[in-house]
Amino acid sequence: MAKGFQKGHPQYFFKHSEATKLRLREINLGKKHTEETKKKLSLSHLGQVSSLKGIIFKPKPDCLDCGIKLKDHRSQRCYKCSKSGSLSPMFGKISPRKGVKLSFEQIEKHRKAMLGKKHTLEHRLKMSQIMKKRVEEGKHNFYIDGRSKDYIGSNSRKIIKNTMEYRIWREAVFARDNWTCTECGDKSKKGYFVYLEADHIKPWAFYPELRYAIDNGRTLCRACHRQTDTYGYKALHWKEAIKS
Repeated sequence: MAKGFQKGHPQYFFKHSEATKLRLREINLGKKHTEETKKKLSLSHLGQVSSLKGIIFKPKPDCLDCGIKLKDHRSQRCYKCSKSGSLSPMFGKISPRKGVKLSFEQIEKHRKAMLGKKHTLEHRLKMSQIMKKRVEEGKHNFYIDGRSKDYIGSNSRKIIKNTMEYRIWREAVFARDNWTCTECGDKSKKGYFVYLEADHIKPWAFYPELRYAIDNGRTLCRACHRQTDTYGYKALHWKEAIKS
């Protein structure tokens, strides 16, 4: 049976004022339950199932390099150790601007200066290679060996679709078609969103040499993509055509 005020009761949303909280704290400060009260409380909770029963809390690990206790159980290294070997001249030093807060005018000035700017293709590829190297060396802050395999499984297509090469191909197809569905001409605009997908004209599975060919890609909305003869199981007839 539920205890306390239930939703709909006039006292459900009632809250004590800060003055009342302080007064109640002073009244109860130093008071302890007697042994008899403790025994009554223990007996009243017998047979009740805790809401946390069955939940296993993972212990927070230690940093593999320096040994300090980490705040997140997913991490393997602390922030400083994950950045070890950094080429930054400020690595390991306290920034002279630590604690300095920017005014609203400065924040707005920086925002307008960076508005519309994007990383170049070369810079994105360079960042991708650096991150891949950090993962291979086990230095990435959130890297856990085997986690991607457990999450993705043996599906190599999902692994490839997370690579920078595939993202660049996808963006190139969208840019060529002006972010417009090539079948129905639908396009996102203010107040109207269209989910676009980059479709392979010749199926991904049976033409691996054409996976990153821009000429083999086309921009389709989700509805038009599902109607193509290469979507899902419908692409199997390509396999029969190749064999014949």
